[in-house]
Amino acid sequence: MLSRQTPPSSRTQFAYEQIRAQLLNGRLAPGKKLVISELCEQFSANQSAVREALSRLTSDGLVESQPQRGFRVAPIAPEELHHLTQVRLLIEEPCIRSAIAHATIAWEQAIVSALHGLLRTPRHDSSGNVTQDWADAHHHFHHALVATCDNPWLLRMREMLMLQSERYRWFSIATPEMRRDLSKEYTRVADAFLAHDVDLAIELMRDHYLQTAKIVLADGKEPSRKKQTRSAGEAQTLPPTAGHVRPSSE
Repeated sequence: MLSRQTPPSSRTQFAYEQIRAQLLNGRLAPGKKLVISELCEQFSANQSAVREALSRLTSDGLVESQPQRGFRVAPIAPEELHHLTQVRLLIEEPCIRSAIAHATIAWEQAIVSALHGLLRTPRHDSSGNVTQDWADAHHHFHHALVATCDNPWLLRMREMLMLQSERYRWFSIATPEMRRDLSKEYTRVADAFLAHDVDLAIELMRDHYLQTAKIVLADGKEPSRKKQTRSAGEAQTLPPTAGHVRPSSE
């Protein structure tokens, strides 16, 4: 909790981080109206800090501002995930090529450390919800993979696309019936980068993104309306332009 002596900028940053985390993990559901007074109470923040935080989140594309109606959580839809995945595939390849071309021992050590942290961090809490610690470790791992990419614009675009895709990813890892060994996926990805195998690294990252999208879209419904249970045989693949989706690795 913040004290009265906390600078306004820190209060805004605190509110921004807290609200952003709940947007990304789905606790603030897509389309939900955001009531400033409720957010103030929930995060022990003043209205000025919450309003500024919501304005920043609007710029991030996670919140929508509606004239005379206030703020609401940005909706998510299957077609948007199609588009996001396609663009991520386009951006990921040059990032990987550049990162491996500029590989260093420190970069390799960072990947090993990030993978260890990701695999050792509990993915779910006692209620079955994905933990924020795991989400942070996951983001750190993906960042470490391309940290030596020498094109800052590619990295900025990659980060923006990852942020926009984050909410969809929570639906895929929170699915109880998911037949997917994420630990194995991440280990294979890390091994490919450490071996400086550009083509394999690109292929594995491509499959990783496509598999995530496939799981989210498995029943053809908007992620915000998905049920916790799924029926077998309802899988829906991405359009041909997004490529072939391989079966889950588990």
